[in-house]
Amino acid sequence: MTPSAINSWVGDELRTIGGSTGLEYRMPHGTISLDAALFGWNDPAGVVLAFRGWAFDDRPAGIQEHVRLPDALATEFGLATPWLKPLFKEIDERPGWYVDGTWEQRGLGRIQIMRYDNNAALSAVRDGVRTWRTDFWSGGYAKEFGAFTFLTQGMTGVTAVAPTPATYSEADFDSIYGLLGWQYHEWRLAARYDWFKIDDSRPEPYYLEYGNAYTFAVNWEPMTWLRLSAEVLNVVGYHDFREDAGLEPHFNETQFQLGLRLYY
Repeated sequence: MTPSAINSWVGDELRTIGGSTGLEYRMPHGTISLDAALFGWNDPAGVVLAFRGWAFDDRPAGIQEHVRLPDALATEFGLATPWLKPLFKEIDERPGWYVDGTWEQRGLGRIQIMRYDNNAALSAVRDGVRTWRTDFWSGGYAKEFGAFTFLTQGMTGVTAVAPTPATYSEADFDSIYGLLGWQYHEWRLAARYDWFKIDDSRPEPYYLEYGNAYTFAVNWEPMTWLRLSAEVLNVVGYHDFREDAGLEPHFNETQFQLGLRLYY
C-alpha cells in the first residue's frame, strides 16, 4: 500500500514533462532495452528531499502542484508560513535528461540501471523560485521463483542549491530497499526493508537524516473485483530538523492501514 522511500520520492518530485525514445533487442530467452529522455519543468526537483527528507507516502504530485515545506524551517529562515514551492517550473531553459537500461533474462531475473540529471543551472532564479541541481544513479533487480518474488532497488545522488556563490549548499542522499513477496491462491504477503540517509557532506553537517523502515503487508482477493489489504509500517531514525519543531530528533513511528479496493 505504501511505496518504498525511493519510489515515494519519485512520486513527490520527479514528475517530469518531456519526451522519450527507446530501443529494444529481443533474444530467444531475454530482452535488452535502452530508454532515453529529455525533459523540462523540473528545475526545483530536490528541494523537498533536501528540506523535508525521505518520506513514505502513496500520493504522487499532480501537474503544477505546490508542495508545503516544513513550517519550522520557514520560521528559521524568517519566512511566512505556509511556505509553498512549485514542483513543476522551468527556470533556466536547460533540458534535463535520463538514460535507463534494462536486461531481462529468463531464469535470471531483471536488472535495471538509470542515470538521471535535471541539468539545472546553479544560482538561476525565476519568480522567486530557485533551481536545485539534482542527479543520481538508480539500480534495481527483480526475480520470481515459484510462489516468491524478490525486488531490490538502490539510489545514490546529490542535490545542490546556490543562492549566491558564497552560499553553495549540497546534500548527498542514499537509499536502498529489499522486498520479498509470496503468493498462494488469493493471498499475497510481502515484507520490505528500507534504509535511507541524507547529509550535506560538510565536516559539521547542517542537516543530517538517517533511518530504517520495516513494512509488512497482507492482501486477500476473494473475488476478481475485490481486494482487502492490511499493512503495518515502522520507521526508526534520526532527523536534525525535528529539533527546530520542538520534537526529539530520534523517532520511532508506526502506522497501520486497512484498505479496500473495488474493480469494475
